Amino acid sequence: MDTGAVRCPVLCLSGTDDNLVSLATARATALPYGDAQFWEEAGHGHMILVEPGAEDISRRIAAWIPA
Repeated sequence: MDTGAVRCPVLCLSGTDDNLVSLATARATALPYGDAQFWEEAGHGHMILVEPGAEDISRRIAAWIPA
C-alpha cells in the first residue's frame, strides 16, 4: 500500500467486539501509516459511532483532530 500521499494525521479505531473486522486486521490497516494512532474501543462492535457511548468517542475524536 502506497501511503506516501497521506500528509495528515491518521486515526484508526476498532471495537473489541467487532465481528466483521478483527482487531489484528484493523491494526494492520494503521501500520503502513507509521505515525497513525490506533484506538481499541472496549465493548464496541463494527458500528462504533452509532452504538451507545458514541457521543463520548465522537468527542474524543474531535479533541484528537489537530487545530
